[in-house]
Amino acid sequence: MQRSFALLMFMKASPGQENRLRKLVGEIRAQIREQDGCEEVVAHESEDNPNEFMLYQRWASSDVMLENQRMPYIKRFILEADKISESPVQAIRWIDIAEK
Repeated sequence: MQRSFALLMFMKASPGQENRLRKLVGEIRAQIREQDGCEEVVAHESEDNPNEFMLYQRWASSDVMLENQRMPYIKRFILEADKISESPVQAIRWIDIAEK
């Protein structure tokens, strides 16, 4: 049985770069949504700190998630986001324990 996986990406915009990062996150969300094996992708902005963003992705399997992370558009996103963020994009992989 294939287990679904989640990938959470956390970003914190540098001062004055919130709108740019918000736009970038929205663009990558649309691109990820079109990928085979993507079950869900949602972008969030912190209610308490509007310069903090989180991108939640759920994938059909670890293989398709990892394949997507190697795609040029993801690499470009991370490079661009890192340029306008206080720290590098943090990506954490999660596994669905309900299917264990």
